[in-house]
Amino acid sequence: MLFGVAFGGTIRYEQFQWGYSCENGPRVWRQHFEDCAGFTQSPISLPSAPAPTPPFLDRIEYQNAGSSKKLFELKQENKAINLIYKGPENERLSLTGSVFDETKKFLFDRTVIRVGETDCCGSEHLINGTQFAVECQNYFYESKYKSFDEAMKVPGAIVVTSTIHEATDENLPTNEFFEKLPFISGTNKGIECNIENYAAQLPVFAGEGKKKRCTNCDFYFYEGSLSYPPCSQVALWHVYMDTRPFSKKQLAALRSVIDYEDKKPLVGNVRPAQPINFRDILQYRDGEEHKLPPPPQFPPQMPQGAQFPPHMMPPHGQVPDEYLRQMQQQPPAQHQHLPPYPGPGRPQQQQPRRG
Repeated sequence: MLFGVAFGGTIRYEQFQWGYSCENGPRVWRQHFEDCAGFTQSPISLPSAPAPTPPFLDRIEYQNAGSSKKLFELKQENKAINLIYKGPENERLSLTGSVFDETKKFLFDRTVIRVGETDCCGSEHLINGTQFAVECQNYFYESKYKSFDEAMKVPGAIVVTSTIHEATDENLPTNEFFEKLPFISGTNKGIECNIENYAAQLPVFAGEGKKKRCTNCDFYFYEGSLSYPPCSQVALWHVYMDTRPFSKKQLAALRSVIDYEDKKPLVGNVRPAQPINFRDILQYRDGEEHKLPPPPQFPPQMPQGAQFPPHMMPPHGQVPDEYLRQMQQQPPAQHQHLPPYPGPGRPQQQQPRRG
């Protein structure tokens, strides 16, 4: 049923069932969801060339990331495998740091797992033009909002931390998450899932205080959007630079899940990289040696008692008081305004008479 009106050449369909095929996939989303045609869309292709860390970008710190079991609901939502937090509120994972001041905290809502049909086309974000097997996207919302859905209406109130995984021939240990994947195959019903040591998915820290260092804290930061409809441009993305391994057995378990809507494997749920446009892509690299120095103070300040050399004009703020007093006593200069730009309240310049 057609619902809505044309807006900027776009017609919205209330009942449009989006997906990842040619008929309903990313290439046609913008025809049904206005934000999908925006200028700050996700995902993007990330650079491999290193860059220094800006002084305002800090390490991401996690709270409630202990090794105890955490309760999740495992289910299909938005054409992907979702792990939605269902445990006690006082044990909910949260984060601080990045570009935010000390008063801001973001609460964990869910992890979204995306996997490709092959080992080279599963991640949404690319690094140096390379795609990987899996991308795990952790969605957080600002703590002053009651829920993820409420925060999703406010630009900057959603934070995503993303980890890219590549296939390995190693035999990695399994857990309850992989064991319960068959229970969500072909259905939209969820199932409880207890995951022990969920913090193993997060960066590893060593040391305390100023000596605290992280071996895999480095990340890219940019302003973006949800990578699925309605593509709301509200998300601040943090994509970790270090990839993690996924075994062939684990990848096979992910690819065995059947989409409950089209009855096909839930794979290839990946949006192509979007134009960067005018956005900056920042890099955080752990350690003071990677930090850019703070910008110089302007105007430059001279130490107490110091004097400028005779050939240099002192900047504003260092001008002697006597000089300022003399300048203030002088009458204002009479500026000449030429047509067609007369000054306000000034008569037009008289043109000379001919003959």
